[in-house]
Amino acid sequence: MPCTEGEHPRAACCVCPYNPIEVNLKVKKKMKIGELAQRTGVAASAIRFYEKQGLLGAANRAANGYRIYDEYTVQRLNILRMVQKLGFSLDMIRNVILQDGACSKARTVEQINIRLEEIDQLEASLAAQRAELQDLRRVLEESIRSGIDLSCTDATSTAATAPVYQTSQRHHEMNVR
Repeated sequence: MPCTEGEHPRAACCVCPYNPIEVNLKVKKKMKIGELAQRTGVAASAIRFYEKQGLLGAANRAANGYRIYDEYTVQRLNILRMVQKLGFSLDMIRNVILQDGACSKARTVEQINIRLEEIDQLEASLAAQRAELQDLRRVLEESIRSGIDLSCTDATSTAATAPVYQTSQRHHEMNVR
């Protein structure tokens, strides 16, 4: 028996027009692309792109042709955003999605291992860059302290930083005499 306004014996279970909880749940179950974009922080154009790429299932259509989405799509977009933030490319994501739209755990582990390997390579590259930048900074700071004029070419040839500095210092000493 439906409730009357203000009367909800079992508010959480009551299905009637006066129950705001149920009404809100119904509204949130189906949404247009604009609301989906707002709820997920993903642009409408990106949502349409993900659909076209097969990363989201095709949206249902309302009678007027508007795309209609459900809560599952919200969850799916949140997952897509999260894995992209972790550095997974769309191709990597596509590789873990099965024909029925579910994710393959085995493929996901495979892709995680590939991504971890990429991160290890990036860390090694960044460590090498850090060391080179620290060497360059050291050479330039020493040049500033000593007053020895190094050209940018001399200073940036970090492969032979010490010899360049020593050569420039000798050149400076010869010009002072």
